Amino acid sequence: MKVLRSIKGDIGVVSLAGAQRTGKSFTLNMLLNQLGGKGFTVSPSTDSCTQGIWIWGSPTFVKSRNMHVLLLDTEGSGSIDKNSTHDGKIFALVVLISSFFIYNSFGAIDENAINNLSLAAKLSTNIAVRAGKGVSEDEVISNFTPKFMWLLRDFVLEMKENGHSITENEYLESKINNYTEVKTALVKFFKMRELMTLVRPSNEEHQLANLNKVQFNDLRDEFK
Repeated sequence: MKVLRSIKGDIGVVSLAGAQRTGKSFTLNMLLNQLGGKGFTVSPSTDSCTQGIWIWGSPTFVKSRNMHVLLLDTEGSGSIDKNSTHDGKIFALVVLISSFFIYNSFGAIDENAINNLSLAAKLSTNIAVRAGKGVSEDEVISNFTPKFMWLLRDFVLEMKENGHSITENEYLESKINNYTEVKTALVKFFKMRELMTLVRPSNEEHQLANLNKVQFNDLRDEFK
């Protein structure tokens, strides 16, 4: 509260969510320019570091937007120590307090990635609203949801469909068409949505195992 009250002017909240052990904290540390053991904790082990929702202690001023941005790191979903109810509550809270929401996953948009995003389809079960006459709860919630970006990490596929090149956003819309429940949730709750892909940050196994110590200049040029 002290940090929030100290900020003068507009505030933007950028959050990153997704399955556990998919590099969410590492991505946020790049945005903060805090690689090499600084920033949010990144663990080289199979243990998850982030519990609940963590906020970076000081806002970043974005001159081009004339606003301060707060970055939120979230506990990864799918932990065997937690359940879907726990994951759903964190997802719902982060969506409500964010102005830009990044969903982080590995590889292609496949059934596993879609299943992890099924939390979006359960948003209305974790948020209580007062809807006016003739207005549905989902309509009310959609007025408070942020812009949505799906960040596909370690992406290696060609953007083609039926022999023709497609854009990242066309790939997103094409894939979610196969999953009615998630598509309905994305269309309903995230009217502003886009896809961005990133290649693997390094080809060196020892670097990938120790991303908490790697400097930005040591990463692959294509990734940078």
